[in-house]
Amino acid sequence: HAPVSAFSSRALHINPNSECRRRRGNIGRFDEAPQTIKRAYSTKRFSSILPIESIHSISSVISDVSTSFPINLDITRDEAEALAGPFFGLSLFPYLAFLYLLDVPENDTPKGVTVGFATCLLFVFLTIPAAIGAQVMYGVSLADSDWLHGSAESLLTVTNLVTVVSFRQALAGKDEQLKMVESGNSIAAMPLSATSYDPMVKLVTGLTALAGLTALVPIVLGPEIHTPYLGGL
Repeated sequence: HAPVSAFSSRALHINPNSECRRRRGNIGRFDEAPQTIKRAYSTKRFSSILPIESIHSISSVISDVSTSFPINLDITRDEAEALAGPFFGLSLFPYLAFLYLLDVPENDTPKGVTVGFATCLLFVFLTIPAAIGAQVMYGVSLADSDWLHGSAESLLTVTNLVTVVSFRQALAGKDEQLKMVESGNSIAAMPLSATSYDPMVKLVTGLTALAGLTALVPIVLGPEIHTPYLGGL
C-alpha cells in the first residue's frame, strides 16, 4: 500500500472515530494521526458546512457595514466620559428589574442571595465619593489612585462574598433536607440566610464599614497616588 497523503481523497474523508492505517499497520485512533491528516480532514469538514465563497461574501458585507456605520466611534477621552454618565443612569433600570424579578416568591431565591446582588448597587454608588476624593486629593481618576481604587473595589469583593456564601448555605440546606427525607426523619429548617435578609444585611454593613475606614487612610496618612492598597495584600 502507498503511504497516505495529506491531500489525497482518503485523507480528506477520514472518520474521526475510525482507525487510521498506513503501510506498516495500525497507527491508532484519529487523535494519534499526523497533524497534516487531521488538518486536511478539519478543512474538508468545515468547507462542506460553509463554502469558502460564502465566507468571503459575509466578510465583504461586514466590511461594507462597518465603513458606512453612521456613528463615529473615534471619540476623545473627555467625550467618552461625558457619555458614561447617561449610560450609567440607563443601566440602572434593567438591574433594578433584575433584582425585582429575582426576589419574586415564585423564584424562591434565598434572601441572602438577593442581598448579595443588591450590594452591587452599594458598590456602584460608593465609588462616586471615592472618585471625587481621587480627583480632589490627587487630580487623577479613581482608577489611577491605587489606595482609593482598592477600597472601592473591596466593596465588589463584599458583593461576591455575600452572594457565594448565601448560595452555598442554601444549597447545603437543601441537601440536608433531602437526606432527612430519604432517611425518614423530619425535615430540617433551611439556614437563616435563605429565609431572612437580616444575616447578610448585617454582614454587608460590617464589611462596608471596614472598607470605609480603609478609604479614610489617604486623609489621615496621606499615601502617594500609587501606594499599594493594604500594602499590596
